Amino acid sequence: MIIERRRQLPIKQIVDIDGAEFKVNHKELKDFLVHCSSFMNINAPGFEAMIHSISDNIIDCENAEMTIEELKIQLKFLRELNFFLKSIVV
Repeated sequence: MIIERRRQLPIKQIVDIDGAEFKVNHKELKDFLVHCSSFMNINAPGFEAMIHSISDNIIDCENAEMTIEELKIQLKFLRELNFFLKSIVV
């Protein structure tokens, strides 16, 4: 009989970058992904598409005919990203 053990990752990991400490919390990351999955595709292309869409709309005013609902999704993503980034700063 083979018993498989899952290696548990630490819940929090401190990362130091140029003297600034960041607390990488796996629960916060999971919560961020769960919240985002409720309104967008959370795979790598989904995040890239959302970020490019937001930047194109802000920088280039690419889509002047964007609906309020489309704008709400982009703003919700930015809000969730803000909550997540604030949660990792020690």
